[in-house]
Amino acid sequence: MTLFQKLSIFLVNCNYYKLFKKLSMKIIKIPKGSDVKLQVNISSEASVGSNVSLDDVIIKRSTAYNFTKELGKIEDLDGKTVSGSSNFFVNIGDIDLIKTNTIVEYRFKFNEEEKKLTCEKTKLNGRMFVAFFIGKIEML
Repeated sequence: MTLFQKLSIFLVNCNYYKLFKKLSMKIIKIPKGSDVKLQVNISSEASVGSNVSLDDVIIKRSTAYNFTKELGKIEDLDGKTVSGSSNFFVNIGDIDLIKTNTIVEYRFKFNEEEKKLTCEKTKLNGRMFVAFFIGKIEML
């Protein structure tokens, strides 16, 4: 079992996702007729595993620090909940310093425009922390 799989199982078992869902809902407004993609950019000294979900169904898993996922047409995405979580494991070093210096950006790209979201970071224990966002996609 990979580190990414272990972290994902841990978060599901601890019900952190439901807590995050209540804390940080954002509205992402995108013009009609747009093709939408999500670009994830991560800068961290920790090992990382990430999930992107639409309406609680995982559509992308990655252990890369930077990746892009085509989400589709806004007409198909309107009203859907989108979420992203990146799970970090610190082998060596000060977790608090590494968490503070970690940057995670989610960029929704469409029609040569973008909406950038930063995310919340939460320390889970002495070796793990998570960065997350959750939002609702709305068509303009």
